Amino acid sequence: MAEARQVVLDGASWHSRDDVYRAIEAAIGPSYFGRNLDALWDILRTPEDSALKPPYALLVRGIGSASVEARQTIGAIAAVFAEARAIGQDVALTIEE
Repeated sequence: MAEARQVVLDGASWHSRDDVYRAIEAAIGPSYFGRNLDALWDILRTPEDSALKPPYALLVRGIGSASVEARQTIGAIAAVFAEARAIGQDVALTIEE
């Protein structure tokens, strides 16, 4: 099994849901990402069109400084990543304050 590539995202400057989705889109692609949980699920479940192919791990740092909306959004996104892992996708998302 290949070693997971780690991508670090700086959540400290996130003020909105769009800020979070922009960062996720920039990290994993594709360019037509729908910026919602259903679109994220589609990309994680079938990553062929993603710019970043599994295995990978996203590490979000500084989320304690982000807005409430951004923290709630990344929490929901983390749950989708957990669902993808549960079906065997080699992706991860870790959140650090």
